[in-house]
Amino acid sequence: MFKKILSIYIVGNRHEATLTEILRMSKPTKQRRYISSDALLALERLVVGRECNEFDILSTERKVLAYMILMRLGLVKGTIVEVPGRGFPDVIVETVTEAGRKAYMNRK
Repeated sequence: MFKKILSIYIVGNRHEATLTEILRMSKPTKQRRYISSDALLALERLVVGRECNEFDILSTERKVLAYMILMRLGLVKGTIVEVPGRGFPDVIVETVTEAGRKAYMNRK
């Protein structure tokens, strides 16, 4: 059985920290990013800067989805513009982030 080993006072409110909370505070959490195969092809295409894989033969919807995944993961920066009457938006990729370059270099 665990005992209370730490009490934290924040602006007069008492908060009891358990052992697991203390361990969680002391260790930085690391999230794993899962990249789809289409998004990996898109990232390679952006980093290399020329036609180098099968990304160019994908449908427009799959390309847009791949770029949106890369944006959500923070690997590229860009904007998404909704287009009325179309099932997918326009995606404008501005730059590949440092995290995107590292993900490309460590892809295998």
